[in-house]
Amino acid sequence: MMAGVTGFPQCILTANGEMLFVVLLSPSGCSVGGGMQFQNAQFQQDLIAKRVAEDAATNKRAKADNFWFEERVPNRRIKHFETHAQGKNDLFKAAIDYFEIFVKVDGIPSTFDNQINTVDNIDLENDTKLIRMVRLTRGMMEQGINNLDYLRNSKESLEIFFANWKRDKRPAFVTFFEDVEEELKHDDWADRIRERLGLAHLKEGDSVALMCYTVGDVLQGIEEEGWTGRVIPFVAPTVLDMKPSAYFFPSPKELTHGRAMPLYVVKDERNLVREILHLPFKFRAEHVLKLGTIRKVANPPSLREMRNSHLLALRVLSSREDFGEEIPQQYP
Repeated sequence: MMAGVTGFPQCILTANGEMLFVVLLSPSGCSVGGGMQFQNAQFQQDLIAKRVAEDAATNKRAKADNFWFEERVPNRRIKHFETHAQGKNDLFKAAIDYFEIFVKVDGIPSTFDNQINTVDNIDLENDTKLIRMVRLTRGMMEQGINNLDYLRNSKESLEIFFANWKRDKRPAFVTFFEDVEEELKHDDWADRIRERLGLAHLKEGDSVALMCYTVGDVLQGIEEEGWTGRVIPFVAPTVLDMKPSAYFFPSPKELTHGRAMPLYVVKDERNLVREILHLPFKFRAEHVLKLGTIRKVANPPSLREMRNSHLLALRVLSSREDFGEEIPQQYP
């Protein structure tokens, strides 16, 4: 005898609660899903439970949806993840451990290891300009700098700061200069770019630097590390390249690049900013395009509104009406 879990999607379980197999149904009765498929039955069951739990917060549902929607992680990397997550039953905790051990590392993160992440490199011209906005607040505190003008008025001070800055080794999320060029024309460029790129971790009062460098700079950093031929220089971000986050949104495989989810309701799919990942390298003063301060308190709409509008934009861009699933209205 089998008992169905109420709600959508449905999970077919044995009467004693053990998973026999899973059928995920749309209202029409067709199977849905198609993202990451785990061999570990506990992970698959935990993922489904996190999505359908009636008491789940929107944040938890969104994090689970990211695994459910993710199409870019190849089977070899999924196997790598599951192999090193043996003994764990909670998918989110396993993903955090994986990030700390295999992604945020001093060596080659699994994100770029061509023996683990068997995906194609995103081919870019060497002179393509990349943009990354970084938070300086903690680094300034660690070096006893309490005024951004100290860095702004002296190239030598900037060089010393970057030479001593203890950045971690997580993959760098970047966009393209041309995608945010309009925002740079405004005095409040830092707030505008935070919202456009969905950088929810940046708070009012944070000091930031807008770094601008080329694809060639990244490739030179890889060569200096001796990693040429061992890494994939540029990839689209996936759910395994960070800790579980409701402010990340996977992109359909039909799109060459990822798309950053902004901190507002998307009204035009053409306004989505492309995002890719690359290996971090040592910044220099010449890479600083602007220094500034976050001046506004972020006031985004509900997470459900943001994610649902972003999903619609992704569907239009990719011509994939079947990609993903809206967060239901019962979620705040």
